[in-house]
Amino acid sequence: MNNQLAYFDNNVEIYWHGIVMALGIALGTAMAGWLIGRVRRGGQSLASLVLVIAFFPSLILSRGMYLFFSDAGGGLFDFVGGGYALYGGIAGVILAALVAALILRDISMSTLLDCLAPGGMLAIAFGRFAAGFSGEELGQQVDVAAFQRAPFATRSIVDGNWYLSVYFFEGVVALAITVVLTAFFFSAYKYGRARRKKGTVATLGAILYTASQSLLESMRTDLLFLKPFNLGFVKTSQLISAIILIVIAIILCVRAWKRIDSKLAQIFGWAVIAGGLTVAFIMEFKLVSGVMVKNYTIMGLCLAAVAAAIITLLMKTSKLSGGGDDDDYFDDDDYGPSDDEPFQYESSSGGGYFGNYL
Repeated sequence: MNNQLAYFDNNVEIYWHGIVMALGIALGTAMAGWLIGRVRRGGQSLASLVLVIAFFPSLILSRGMYLFFSDAGGGLFDFVGGGYALYGGIAGVILAALVAALILRDISMSTLLDCLAPGGMLAIAFGRFAAGFSGEELGQQVDVAAFQRAPFATRSIVDGNWYLSVYFFEGVVALAITVVLTAFFFSAYKYGRARRKKGTVATLGAILYTASQSLLESMRTDLLFLKPFNLGFVKTSQLISAIILIVIAIILCVRAWKRIDSKLAQIFGWAVIAGGLTVAFIMEFKLVSGVMVKNYTIMGLCLAAVAAAIITLLMKTSKLSGGGDDDDYFDDDDYGPSDDEPFQYESSSGGGYFGNYL
């Protein structure tokens, strides 16, 4: 696929990859502002503020993570010719949400993350599709003639062979998660009143994204590996996804044990989570030619079962029952209104630093 868009003065090059990514960021920011506007005045201004705060931290963290786990050369500030790691960028956005919440003090970090999650997934989807222009995020060679066509496979301009278009599947999944999170957001923040604990939408997004990435990242052949730790066969993004998924599962299991009476059902859920992750881990190391489709199918079904079990725990532990100190997954209620009360639009004055502008 042709990546070149135009040249300027034979020095500055513009690529479709960058155009599509910039469009995704713009649309994601606009969507975040729209959702923030459902719980607070000045939604677009706050979304733009988060983007500005996140810009350089996201670049540095994603670039630094890429350099740490790869053998590629270049410096930390080589933003034009270097590679990036997506989880570093996500960390930068989360940091920006924290800073914005601390500055403004009229919206909690958890609520802000809930508003940012759907737009963030939309931006990620565009970023995945953009990889089709640069020839990145491809998988194994496709030998079946029926699948040697777009969008299932991409033909390499280097050797002429067809390779699995992992970027396409990742983009489609990210779009699907965007739709799910948007619909759930309007359910969680219905009629100006929070129906779920703050942070539930963002947590749901993390579960869906990390579960899907644990499978899809396994299909790629251009990933970063844990070479600094002499574990060059372990894919970095896949491992991070699995760790996040496990941490969320542990937190929700602890919460569920305290709040849900049916201990037998909880033990069954734990068994599904532990068993599904174990089988998926085994399948990852049994991905050999001839049985790859079978193993990916088993791996996908196991991760789907794990995600379903964790989401069930999330839904059961996130319902509000009158508010209180436990109404926030991230325990930052000092920075926002209580979830058991209707949202009240704040006056532009007295809203913290930059309050007069938002």
